[in-house]
Amino acid sequence: MRVVFFLMICAITLTMSCTKPPDTEPDPDPPVLPVDTTSQNPGNPPTEPPDKGVVVYISGDSFNTTTAYLPYPIYWKNGKQVHLPHPGHAGGSGIALSDNDVFVSCSGEFAGNNVTYWKNTTAVNLADASIIYPAMRDIVIAGGNLYTLGIAYINNFEKIVPVYWKNRDTVVKLSTYSFSASDARSIAVYGNDIYITGSTVNPQPQSGYTTACYWKNGIPIFLQSLSASNENGLAKSLKMVGSDVHVVGDAYRPGMGVQVGTAYHWKNGTPIPLTGTDSFSYANDLAIEGTDVYIAGAVAGPDKIFHAAYWKNGVLKVLDPIISEANGISVFEGDVYVVGNRSIDLAIVWKNNVATVLGRGRARAIVVKRYYLSGQA
Repeated sequence: MRVVFFLMICAITLTMSCTKPPDTEPDPDPPVLPVDTTSQNPGNPPTEPPDKGVVVYISGDSFNTTTAYLPYPIYWKNGKQVHLPHPGHAGGSGIALSDNDVFVSCSGEFAGNNVTYWKNTTAVNLADASIIYPAMRDIVIAGGNLYTLGIAYINNFEKIVPVYWKNRDTVVKLSTYSFSASDARSIAVYGNDIYITGSTVNPQPQSGYTTACYWKNGIPIFLQSLSASNENGLAKSLKMVGSDVHVVGDAYRPGMGVQVGTAYHWKNGTPIPLTGTDSFSYANDLAIEGTDVYIAGAVAGPDKIFHAAYWKNGVLKVLDPIISEANGISVFEGDVYVVGNRSIDLAIVWKNNVATVLGRGRARAIVVKRYYLSGQA
């Protein structure tokens, strides 16, 4: 029952709305992540610009403690908070980098927020008269183009569909089979193909279940678990290596009152459970380095509460001893970075399993980059 209680607390927190500005009092400075530097040999000319160090960017939100812990959007640069302007309840979801520019998508959560994303600290609204209350989930840069993914109501609140923008002038709403709400969590672009993870109703069989899936150029590809039934589920992150498509997410148990189930890794559609189907777990994000597959999420321990964790090639590593979750993961130059939160109000980054507290809030996504003295990566 404590698993269900934790998930209900998280769901309540995510659906709260806010119209108040953030705290005016500054947060205490959190610990700054160590910066790696590489000295140059003065006897030989460098083959690349002198190394400036590794910079870690993390998107998320913090809380105004005077207004019932209502969130406001931020990102952290090497542990230092950067506040993002917003007209109301909002949080930072995805994060992307282009040269020295930082892009953060805005999870407005249907509160009428008129921000789609921020470029650095400038708010951008991608308005479209055919959608209502968009909430952005992810943002990526590929081929010189900016892609922003979310969900929105259409047809006077008829249903919720995935929607994405390419740059600022092209909006695409994905067609779905049902009046039921669909979901979208991440977007990836490989060549001319656009992949979006999420869930929607599978018409075959006509079960009414909202099944984990991904869309390839607008066409849904449904992902089944090992169960004979067509369970509810949600796909959350996708990566391609060569011709192999890797997806992670969850399949939920039939008859459960809340969404608790088993974390899955699908490789080319083949389901691989990350824990036994008699235990509870979920997967939020995916990173691949060489032949190694890293998956961030959470797993219920013997204490019946969820703990932040990641899997490397299916081998579980629990990151935190108390109630927590891992939301994003990045592997950079052999180092494993995981971001998430302890309880619902303390943002954490784990580097090679060592935790650093970022401050009050929740950490959603991470990008790690090496800068040189020229300012370019």
